[in-house]
Amino acid sequence: MSPERVLALVGGAATRKQLREHGLSDGRIAGSTAAGTVVRVRRGIYALPGADPVEVARVAWRCEPTCVTAARRLGLPTSSRDDRLHVAVASDRSSARPNAWPPRSIVVHMSGAIPLRVVGAADVIDSTARCVSRMEQLEMVDAALNMGLMLEGDIGGMRLTSARTRRWLARHCDGRSQSLLETRTRFALRAAGLRAQPQVPIPGVGRVDFLIDGKVVVETDGRATHALSAAFDTDRRRDRAALIAGYPVMRFGYADVMGDIDGVVEQVVAVVRAARAASR
Repeated sequence: MSPERVLALVGGAATRKQLREHGLSDGRIAGSTAAGTVVRVRRGIYALPGADPVEVARVAWRCEPTCVTAARRLGLPTSSRDDRLHVAVASDRSSARPNAWPPRSIVVHMSGAIPLRVVGAADVIDSTARCVSRMEQLEMVDAALNMGLMLEGDIGGMRLTSARTRRWLARHCDGRSQSLLETRTRFALRAAGLRAQPQVPIPGVGRVDFLIDGKVVVETDGRATHALSAAFDTDRRRDRAALIAGYPVMRFGYADVMGDIDGVVEQVVAVVRAARAASR
């Protein structure tokens, strides 16, 4: 069996000892490394090119994914732009041996208040407390609630997240949110004093992202889904049906919500005021 085949069978990364246990000689390992079909991660650790970075890190530095890395592996959306690998290592680990410690390109969290291996969504979100904003945590909480990965009561059991932030998350979370854009938009509109009802069904239209003060529909369009031709056409048909039913529709994209949420709020407030005036 080749080194490449063995690495594929064990998840993409292995120690020299593990490769030898499969009958591979140092010469065959060196040959594959020289050919570029196997990468030497550090002394005694080998991986396939393109192997899952988390699996490589587990073998190379005996660590576990945590923080935003663990959140993304659970499928939780986060607007954090930090693409670095975040890992947890045991609190009693020594960093005295450089080869046994993750490189500076990897963010190391010392396990202590949370388990070394975070699996449950609440623990994963809790582990992000030191690296992301509370709004980014809210995005993940909303998604976890929507996906059935946690309950609202789980927020109270978080240990790294401050008590003040836990109360804020419990007050503002909403499992009806279906995207981080909806989370941010809902929070901003409500902060402006508007009554933003999420996921409201309107006869002849379907379920809309938000109904504002019972008068205006607000939809948030993600980058991918609404760029598809069929989705684009469906959106326009729904918009026309909503307008016929008496609800003006306002659509905002990713750049609107993430880049100018204050502008989004100002525009929605203006249209809501106009709708109120028209109904008098």
